[in-house]
Order: sequence, then C-alpha cells, then structure tokens
Amino acid sequence: RLFSLQRDCKGRQMLGMVYRYVNAVNLAARITREELGRIYAVTSWTGGRRLADERIPIEWRMRRAASGFGALSDFGSHLIDLADYVARQRFLSVSCLMDTVIAVRKDGAGGESSVENDDLASLIAQTTNGLHTMQMSRVGMDETMMCVVGEGGMVQFSLRSPDRVLFWKKACPGA
Repeated sequence: RLFSLQRDCKGRQMLGMVYRYVNAVNLAARITREELGRIYAVTSWTGGRRLADERIPIEWRMRRAASGFGALSDFGSHLIDLADYVARQRFLSVSCLMDTVIAVRKDGAGGESSVENDDLASLIAQTTNGLHTMQMSRVGMDETMMCVVGEGGMVQFSLRSPDRVLFWKKACPGA
C-alpha cells in the first residue's frame, strides 16, 4: 500500500507501507481480529542504529526541510500504519516527546552543522479502543515489534522473525 502525503510544496510524496506484506504482520492481524475482541492496549517500537555513530556526517535526513521530522516521521509512519492494519487503531488524541541526542555532526566542508530533527520520539495516543504507546529511535533500536492486548489475550510479533507470532489466549476464569 502506498500512502500519499500532501505537503505545502507543489508536489506529492509517497510512502510505501511494506510491512503489511510480512507473514507475521498478517497472522497477527488475523489473530487480533478473530481472537482478541476489544483491544485494550498496543505497544510498538521500531528504529535503526546506524545514526548512533557520531562520526557519521550530517546528511539530508538530519535536515528538517529535506526530511520533515526525524525518527517520528521516518519510523513512526510505519508504526501508525501497522496500528491501523493489525489492530484497527484510530488515534483520537496524541502526545509526543522528541529529542535530538547527537545535536551536532561534521559537515562535508570540514566544519560542523546542527542536526535539525529528532533522533528519538515517544508517542502515546488515546485510541478508539484503548491506549497505544510507540517508541522510535534512529540511534539505538534495531527492531520492529508490536504487542496487542485485548479481552481475549495478547499477540506479539517482531519483524526480526517474520514468520513467527506469539499468541497468549486469555484463560477463562473457573475453567
């Protein structure tokens, strides 16, 4: 699925939501729909670790004009799409904290430049059926995971194991 983003500029940008085609994602979505019932909470996190190396010089993804926000848009867009696809989450209100932990990088001219966007973002959302928390990092997380908790149990997957889903069915009281 491609997600079209309108911006103030005179063009369109497209974002490929490729995680929807991973076996674990599709199985988790099916289990969520068939087994979990009402969703209470979703927790997800994703990121990369390449930019944790302070020797990496400033690049386009560290400039707000070229890339928008940092980890929040770079990785958060994929988590929001997974929340929609796997758990049918719609966000009613959102709070987000962001931080730039490596604020200055070497530039190509032998000097230094300020990083303009976030290395880390933490988002919490009130959804149509519970809470969703997200962690995104460009400086230390090398994993994409999601855990969905509902009245029928809990399902968890990691893109590190694209064919594996963990499902804990809620035990019926007195059974």
